[in-house]
Amino acid sequence: MISTRAIRTVVFLLGFVIFFAPSGVLSQTEYPNKPIQMVCPYNAGGSSDLFTRVVAEKLKEVLGQPVIVLNKPGAGTALGASFVATSKPDGYTLYSVAAGVFVYLHALNPSFSYRINDFSAVAALAKYPQVAVAYQDVPVNNLKEMVDYIRKNPGKLSYCSVGIASAGHLLWESLKQDQGLDISHIPYTGFAPALTALVGGQAQFAIFPFSSLVVKQSQTKAIRLIGVMGSRSPFLPDTPTSTEQGFPDLVYDSYLSFIAPAKTPPAILKKLEGVFEKASQDKALREKIHDLAFEVEFLNAQSTQKYLEGELKWANVIKKANIISK
Repeated sequence: MISTRAIRTVVFLLGFVIFFAPSGVLSQTEYPNKPIQMVCPYNAGGSSDLFTRVVAEKLKEVLGQPVIVLNKPGAGTALGASFVATSKPDGYTLYSVAAGVFVYLHALNPSFSYRINDFSAVAALAKYPQVAVAYQDVPVNNLKEMVDYIRKNPGKLSYCSVGIASAGHLLWESLKQDQGLDISHIPYTGFAPALTALVGGQAQFAIFPFSSLVVKQSQTKAIRLIGVMGSRSPFLPDTPTSTEQGFPDLVYDSYLSFIAPAKTPPAILKKLEGVFEKASQDKALREKIHDLAFEVEFLNAQSTQKYLEGELKWANVIKKANIISK
């Protein structure tokens, strides 16, 4: 029979362990025990927002807690990124990023003081490429012909983009710097007006984020697909990549990633990483992501971090081209 003294000793030791245990240990074992907010730095209704919402719904199912999408658009995604960077690092605030913009945002916006080490990578679930296209009347069929055509017509041609410092803008500036091209930039305030401008011949070229609308316009011969700026796309199996065409630096694969504030407990980050990996294997979620014209590809925290660190190269392009966020 256990003595009263022995019982008291055990109770005392348990109390000692609980009292002196790091506060994060207990919270990690209970995580999550309240709703999680997932910040999207874009307006509701866009493809990034819709992606965030279908993932949030799946996470709610897996974690057993509501996952609320919080749209914080503005300042070139700086509002959303700043909100996450300054949130409590407890796993209850996540950032859904469509690309690594926040990584080089300081080069565009001097008032943005946060860096990649102010965040912790969790995982990535999908990606989409950028696609180089030409107006129907421009006599080019590939990237080399495009470069040669621009070189033969210095100062006479233009390309349009979905906005200042968009992926298409940065890719064009990188190409101009590398090839010494003289072509002007016409920025628009989104994908729809930029595509309309290209179809109408107001610009000769563009590099757009992949969209079913781009495919439809190419099928009607209004525009011509001339290259995928990244890895081979299952949506465009017959369109060669920039690397295959001899332009290995002209790559911008946008991974749809999830990150958390820096100093989020490792155990919570690990649990979230596992949850996202499990979600990526769900057939229904994969179909929903595919319907949004994204390619499902899971990256663990380490690979996501490596991808984001690689996005720092665009800060050099921005500075050299003297691009200023407006």
